[in-house]
Amino acid sequence: MEIRRLWPDKISRDRQAWIKRLAQAGLRPEKNVDQVYGLYEGEDLIATGSLFHNIIKCVAVREDYQGGPGFNKLIGELLQMIMHKGELKAYVYTKAQAAPAFAHLGFREISRVQDRLVFMERAMKGITDFLKDLKTQAQLADKRTSPSSDRPESVAAIVLNANPLTLGHMALIDQARQACWTLHVFVVAEDRSAFPAADRLALVKEAVAAWPQVQVHSTGPYLVSSATFPSYFLPEDEDITRIQARLDAQIFRRYFAPSLGITSRWVGEEPLSPSTQIYNQVMAEVFQEEAPYPPLKLEVIPRAEQDGQPISASQVRQYLAQGELDQALVLVPPVTQKYLQSPQGQTIIRKLQSV
Repeated sequence: MEIRRLWPDKISRDRQAWIKRLAQAGLRPEKNVDQVYGLYEGEDLIATGSLFHNIIKCVAVREDYQGGPGFNKLIGELLQMIMHKGELKAYVYTKAQAAPAFAHLGFREISRVQDRLVFMERAMKGITDFLKDLKTQAQLADKRTSPSSDRPESVAAIVLNANPLTLGHMALIDQARQACWTLHVFVVAEDRSAFPAADRLALVKEAVAAWPQVQVHSTGPYLVSSATFPSYFLPEDEDITRIQARLDAQIFRRYFAPSLGITSRWVGEEPLSPSTQIYNQVMAEVFQEEAPYPPLKLEVIPRAEQDGQPISASQVRQYLAQGELDQALVLVPPVTQKYLQSPQGQTIIRKLQSV
C-alpha cells in the first residue's frame, strides 16, 4: 500500500476516483479542503483522506480495510503532514462509529451531537490547557478590586467574527457590558474571513480599550465556524445549521462558560438571516438542557439600525465590494474607519472588489 497525492480539482481521473470512494462511504465531496490523499493497493484507491489546515476531513476507507493497518497508515500520514506544517494539534470531525478508531490513534473526544457528529483533537496541550491559559489571562487582565454598585456581579460573553467590526457589534458589546460585572468578548480565530483574524482581534481590543470590564480573547480552534464545519457526511436533508449550532453551544457551555464563570451569552437578533435565527434558537435550547454543567441564559437584543435597516458586517463588505467606501464608513466605529483607510484596509477592499 502506498500514499499518493490526489488533485480532484485539476485531474478528472482523480476526481472521479475520489468521488466514487467517498460515495461508497456515504460521503459527499467537501469544498473546504487544501490537500487530498489516497491510499492505493496497486491502482485501486482503497482509502482517502483530506486536510484543511490541521483538520482531517473526508476520510473514507473501503469496508474490508476499515479499522486495520490501511486506516492507520492513511491517518498516520495525514498527521505527519500536519506536523510538517508546524502544527502541534490535529482535529477531526467524524461519524460516531469511526470515533473509536481515531481514539486508538490518540484522538480525544471534545464533544458530539448524538450519533451524527463527533469532534476530536490530538494534541499534547489541548482544550484543557487552552482553558487554563484563558482563565489565567482573564485573572491577570482584571485589575478591579470590587464590584460596581450599579452592575450585578455577573459574567457575560459575546462571540463574534467582526468581519469587520461594525457599530452593530459595538452596540451589542456596550449593552452587555453595562449589564454585568465582567464581559468576555471572543473573536473567531479561524482565518477564512475577508479580514485577517489577527486584525479583527486587534480592532476589537482597540475599540473596547476604554471599558475596563470588557476582556477580549481569541476563540482558538474550538468554537465552530462554517468553513471548518463538516457537512460532507451529513444527509442532504439534514439540518446542518442546527447541528453546527448544537455543537458550538455544547462546547461553549461545557468548557468556556465554567472556566470563566460565565452565566449568560449575548447575541443580536437576526431579522435578515434565517440560519442565524436557527442558531440563536438552538443555543437557547442547549443552554437550558439537563446536563452536568450549569445552565446559561441567552440574551437576545434588537440589532442596531442605520436608516431603518439592521447594521451588518455583510452589508459593510457589500458596500466595499461596490466601491461605496463612504456608505461603509457610516456603519463602522472609528477604529474600523481608520483601518479601512489604511494600506492594509485598502488591500482588503481591492480583493473584495476583484471577486
